[in-house]
Amino acid sequence: MLESIIPNLFVFYSSNQGSNAFLLAGKKTVLIDASDSGSSKTLLEELKKNGFEAENIDSIIFTHGHADHFTGAKAFPNAKLLMHKFDAEYVNSRDEMFTASAILGSDYFPKIDSFLESGKTLDLKPFKLEVIHTPGHTKGSVCLFDRAKNLLFSGDTIFKDGVGRFDLPSGNRDDLEGSINMLKGFEFETLLPGHGLIVKGSQSANIESALKALSGSFI
Repeated sequence: MLESIIPNLFVFYSSNQGSNAFLLAGKKTVLIDASDSGSSKTLLEELKKNGFEAENIDSIIFTHGHADHFTGAKAFPNAKLLMHKFDAEYVNSRDEMFTASAILGSDYFPKIDSFLESGKTLDLKPFKLEVIHTPGHTKGSVCLFDRAKNLLFSGDTIFKDGVGRFDLPSGNRDDLEGSINMLKGFEFETLLPGHGLIVKGSQSANIESALKALSGSFI
């Protein structure tokens, strides 16, 4: 289902291997990640129930270039597609290994229209998203931070009590640890991860829990 988080912000939880997808309904209608193609039918149905049509999605912002986050974009023909340049080059060149398409059995690759730059702000009234480059899961992974609303969209960098894997192409454990430590410098009250449940409240406790999980990982 499409679950309301705060006014104008919704989350879609995939029931299979696809990522979460977040809908921002403001001056423009935007998705953060699009889940996978196996989730598209349900995602479209849930959007329609809440008054949103696929044709009216203005843009999709991808947190990184893995197929479980981008193959659902095929359902949104009019959307402008944004991703960090590093990952986007592999998506645009249809690299099956980098994108994990070979693992996930995916054959759809979107054409990325525009590149996300660290430190830039995307003005999506009523949201303002600061792009934070957080390499580790992939070299081009980003988080999106809304300072006024105390929100962090974290992709697969950090989850509830855990972190993203770093054993796929361009993944790096030290980079991931550095990125998570960097997030300590951002004050946010709600973590909106690429998979799993939203975390509200004490983010410092969750960050420490994630770092502990990372220190115990031997991948």
